[in-house]
Amino acid sequence: FVVTGASSVLAEEALPGDALYSVKVHLNENVERSLARSPLAKADIDIKHAEERLTEVELLAASGKADEAVIEDAALKVEAKVASASLTAETLSNEGNEAAADSIHTRINSTLLAHADILDAQAADLEEEPGQTLRSLSVAVTFAADEASDAYEAETAHTENDEALTVTLARDREAGAKAKIE
Repeated sequence: FVVTGASSVLAEEALPGDALYSVKVHLNENVERSLARSPLAKADIDIKHAEERLTEVELLAASGKADEAVIEDAALKVEAKVASASLTAETLSNEGNEAAADSIHTRINSTLLAHADILDAQAADLEEEPGQTLRSLSVAVTFAADEASDAYEAETAHTENDEALTVTLARDREAGAKAKIE
């Protein structure tokens, strides 16, 4: 238990390519999600893990170590986590918990769009090939945010809250991007 616990703790700081990265992604994150007590908490954890994948790519890109395989793997993992969180939001919405569903969708969009902005900024500073790879991830992340938003809009017809939600998303995106860039 001591060795497993120590490995698990050390794995939290692992990046793609590190020896303990698979422990972080496959063990720690699955345990964390399974311990979540509510659907909203599970969705929050899914979004957190999607954000961690994007942050890892950003850190690797900043150090010049992000390659196409790592970026593609991150994109797949982000897509899976966003799909899981969106499914939870859909379930909550169907159960009549619109506030929780709105919260999940707002967080998905603000998180993904903030990271898309960061990836774009990083891509501009890189040479052509690595920059293109980051730009492609940025486009995929933006597309995922748009897709999640479109699916949510199709599922619920909010007319009164659309403008407020748009303003909130824009503010969250801007604040998140500024904080991450700083």
